[in-house]
Amino acid sequence: MKREVQYKRLRFFNWWLDDVWYIGCRRVSQNMICGYDSATFYKLLSPTYRYWFADPIPCVIDGKCYIFMEVYDRFTEKGHIGVSRVNNKTLKIDRPVNIIEEEFHMSFPFVFYYKANIYMIPETHEVKQIRIYKMGESVYKWNLYHVYDTNEELSDTIVLLKDETIYLLNTEKNKKNPYQTKMHFFRIDNLLNKSALIEIPLNISAPDWQEYRYNNRNGGMVVKDKDRIYRIIQEAEDWWYGKDIVVREIQNYSDEGYDESEDIQKLEMNEIPVKIRKNHEILGIHTYGYEDGFEVIDINVRQLSWVVFWQFVQRNINKVKRGLELCSMRLKENIRR
Repeated sequence: MKREVQYKRLRFFNWWLDDVWYIGCRRVSQNMICGYDSATFYKLLSPTYRYWFADPIPCVIDGKCYIFMEVYDRFTEKGHIGVSRVNNKTLKIDRPVNIIEEEFHMSFPFVFYYKANIYMIPETHEVKQIRIYKMGESVYKWNLYHVYDTNEELSDTIVLLKDETIYLLNTEKNKKNPYQTKMHFFRIDNLLNKSALIEIPLNISAPDWQEYRYNNRNGGMVVKDKDRIYRIIQEAEDWWYGKDIVVREIQNYSDEGYDESEDIQKLEMNEIPVKIRKNHEILGIHTYGYEDGFEVIDINVRQLSWVVFWQFVQRNINKVKRGLELCSMRLKENIRR
């Protein structure tokens, strides 16, 4: 997409348009790293009047595919965690069921296995915590397992396992420019013992990766192919969040640090085979996932929004009310005189 898209966002006649997120799912024989199949269209989970859906993480449990996701409430301007069942034959994505909701915003529900149990680390940067939830008797039952307080607002944690040790990779926003992030790397020795969270210095071969960049932030689950593992990264620009995603191979992670390759793959929005209404404009993509033949993405779409329209109407109604109240007060003052 050309850069003028970001300037379109600022045009007066676009005030009644809203950026929303769709989630797509399809079945493919290979993930995008091994060989991207661009012919099959994604089945979409479309936003509703109140909610839109993003940050899909697929998980196959007992032969059934589920998609964990952020469910964003446009009325409260806050996200919570939901899960949808995917029909194995039609690939229809069910409307998500609310499974975790807190008083603060939540997104990016990274799901992982550890010692025969399933855990989740959603993004909870607003409270400066890394919160781990444990699945109960079903995908619809989750309990808070452990909380680690952090000094920074850390976003979009992914998990890397090595024996009993868990390594966490996430990013911190640049306070001067929220489109840039800096990487952080942590270790938990044993999750069952609720070991301490220990930060490990990043000894990355490319020094600038340790600084704030437009292409550091995680953009989905860790993708595995034989003995190799890959990290999905979302790219951004100023005024353009969720521009596209890139892939890097994770080459090493240990107590000595973390290292990964340069970009080896890229997925841009014009490569996404989806059917969207003609009057809707696809702006970008920022999450990708693949598990057992199920591939998921999210796409950013601009569309006419009754929510934005109603907020516009309410603002103007309130202005008129304040104006009438002010006129009434002045009229009363003049009568008294």
